Amino acid sequence: MPYLEDGETWSRDFNVSEEGMAENRPGHRKFGSYNLPTWAKHPLKHPFNGVVVGPKDFMYTAGDGFVNPLGWSIAHVAAKYGDVDILDMCSQEELSRPTSVGETPAHYCVMHATPWCLQKLVELGANTTAVDQAGNTPEDKIWKTKDLHATEQEWLFQAMKGELIEKNSVKAQEYRLVKNRCAGNDPVVTDRLDKDMLKLRKFWFGTGEYELPYQRPQEMANRPLDLPASKVARPQKKEPPLPVGLIFPGQGSQYVGMLKDVIERPA
Repeated sequence: MPYLEDGETWSRDFNVSEEGMAENRPGHRKFGSYNLPTWAKHPLKHPFNGVVVGPKDFMYTAGDGFVNPLGWSIAHVAAKYGDVDILDMCSQEELSRPTSVGETPAHYCVMHATPWCLQKLVELGANTTAVDQAGNTPEDKIWKTKDLHATEQEWLFQAMKGELIEKNSVKAQEYRLVKNRCAGNDPVVTDRLDKDMLKLRKFWFGTGEYELPYQRPQEMANRPLDLPASKVARPQKKEPPLPVGLIFPGQGSQYVGMLKDVIERPA
């Protein structure tokens, strides 16, 4: 490999040739003259360039059915952050899919105190009694999760039975927003957050009746396509010319007789 004399520094000369290397052999094209795609990483460049991954490489792909190394589906993300809109995107299988340690979205609703999502899972028919690898059901987690307050436990028990009413659901959402605030806020900031509670519920959880300041262009999206039809005539189907030639000795009359079936074919 192209290390320098100290044995540690990697040479940036991509056109160097050393014994045992497949690149830059005498008479071959130099490696530096190749224009490789951005996703291709060659050993000559990789040690100090690395693989750059930006948002465009992963955005809008969470709903493709795949999971991360922990086994999360998008239902686990919705349960952790309390987003009801994401739950509506999930398939029935994703609503009950266990992680690598056997925890379902219902477990995550309990662990992260989102009883309104647990209520939604019950309404959607998700599995809320599955046992994880530690032998705990979501109901067992209510007792064993140390960060839960008494009121949160009560709301979770109601949601487990599908009995979380709308009033308590709103209280649970507001309780979570206040619980997760930064400590030591200025009173002006706290007052503003209290006034914007309806907006915050809509932003974080997709709940409430907060009206957006603009209308979503659903009507435009539902319009039928009105692009003009193509006027270009499709080419007629015909047999392609044969890239062959018949060469044999004989009289001219023999050629005519043997090739009379293909004489009309294009050259």
